[in-house]
Amino acid sequence: LMITKADLPAGWTRVKSDDSATTAKDAAEHAAFAQCVGIRNTEPDKLTDVSSDDFTKQNSTVSSNASSYKSADDVTTDASAFRDKAKLGRCMTTMLQSEAATQLPAGAKLGKFPLQVGPGSGGGPSNVVATISTSVKVTVSGTTLPVFINSVYIAGKQIEANLVLENIGAPVDA
Repeated sequence: LMITKADLPAGWTRVKSDDSATTAKDAAEHAAFAQCVGIRNTEPDKLTDVSSDDFTKQNSTVSSNASSYKSADDVTTDASAFRDKAKLGRCMTTMLQSEAATQLPAGAKLGKFPLQVGPGSGGGPSNVVATISTSVKVTVSGTTLPVFINSVYIAGKQIEANLVLENIGAPVDA
C-alpha cells in the first residue's frame, strides 16, 4: 500500500518521513473529527498505522499512509464520513486549519480551504472511496503563495490508506 520511489517518474527524491507513532494529540484530533462528521470514533480499534517516506521534486511532495483495524466495520464506519460532503468539508477545514496553525511560522496567515470532495473512484479502482482537493493561500512575511493538496482515500477489508500530493504554486504535475 505504501508509495515507493519506483512508483514515481524520474527526478523524485526520497526523504525519511517525520511521521511517528500515533500520539495522544493525534488520537484526540481523530476523536474530534469523528464527532464532527457524526461517526463512531474508530481510533481505539486501530491495530497498526504506517507511513511511507515522503518523495519530493521541486515544490512537490507525495506521501502515503495506511491503517489496519480490528474489523471491516471500522473501515466502513470511517468511509461513511464521506457521505455528507458539506459536513465533511466543514470538519476537514477545521482540522486542516488547526494542523496548519501548529506547522507554520508565527504570524503566518491562511486563506480559506475550498474543499472539493469527489465521490468514489470516478471510473478508477473500485476501492477508491473519495478524492479530496483544495488550495489555500498561505501568507508568510508578506509573501503569499498558493498551496495545493490532493488526497485519495482507499479502503480495503480491514485497511484504509491515503495518498497525499502537495505542491506550492500549482497542483502536482500529473
